[in-house]
This record gives sequence, structure tokens and C-alpha cells, in this order.
Amino acid sequence: MTSPETGVTNQKIIEKIKTISSIAKDTIIMAGKMHSAGVHGDDLTSDLPLQMIEARADLHHIGDAGYQGLAVPENILAYSTAIRGRRHTHKQMAISINK
Repeated sequence: MTSPETGVTNQKIIEKIKTISSIAKDTIIMAGKMHSAGVHGDDLTSDLPLQMIEARADLHHIGDAGYQGLAVPENILAYSTAIRGRRHTHKQMAISINK
């Protein structure tokens, strides 16, 4: 979630999400990498999912700077594995009708 040289820290994001959640109870909050900078690499696939969970974001945005405006498939797999675990991620892929 933190982007270099933007002045945005994870703590600031967590505070804003808590404030919004206390004011608007039915609000869905999206957080994540909203630009193409830093959407590749281990920090996205290991640290970011855990930071998003800690911040209590409802929707996670991991960027769309991959193929034709889609997130890089390897990032989607790594992100899912970080959040759900390997067994559940592979099970969901196996039962998907969109193979």
C-alpha cells in the first residue's frame, strides 16, 4: 500500500479506513496499488496482501499494468496464495468453470 515518495504510509491509510468505517457503516473500502509503479515483485505478492488485511480494506486493487490492462497472472496467483493459502487457491482454480 505504501508508495515510495508519496508521503502515504500504511499507518495513515489504516487511520483513514478506521475513520471512514466509523462514519459510514455500510461503506465498502478499496485500497491497494492504484498505479503501475511497484506492481511487480515480491513486495506486492507477500507484504501487500497482509497489509491490506491489517488495514481492513474490503476490496484489494493490485494494479492493471500487466497484459492489456489486466493484472499480471503470476501476481494474482501469488496474492491469492498469500491471503488464502496454497491449498485453497489451487482448489479454487481447479473447480473454476473459467479454465
